[in-house]
Amino acid sequence: VGCKESVIQNLQCELTAMKVERSENARDHEESLHMLKSTLEEQLQQNDLLRVQLGRKRAECEEASSENRSLFTQLSERTLERDDFGSKMQGMRTLISKLKDEL
Repeated sequence: VGCKESVIQNLQCELTAMKVERSENARDHEESLHMLKSTLEEQLQQNDLLRVQLGRKRAECEEASSENRSLFTQLSERTLERDDFGSKMQGMRTLISKLKDEL
C-alpha cells in the first residue's frame, strides 16, 4: 500500500510540474503573440505613413511632368514661330536683293 501511495504522489508531483510548465509556456506564448501584434501594428502605421508620403511624391511628379509637357509645348510653339520668322526674314532679304538689283 505504501508503494502505491508513493507512486501516486510521484505521479501527482509530475502532473503538477507539467501543469506549471504548461502554464509558463502558455504565458510565454501569449507574451510572444503580444509582441508580434505590437510589431505588426507599428509596421502597419509606418506603411500608412509611407503610403501617404508616396502619394505626395507621386502628385509632385505628376505636377512636374505636366509642367514639363507644358514647357515642351511652349518650346515647340516658339521654335515654329522662330522658323516662320526666319522664313519671312529670308523672303525679305531676297526681296531687298531683287530691289537692289533693279535699282
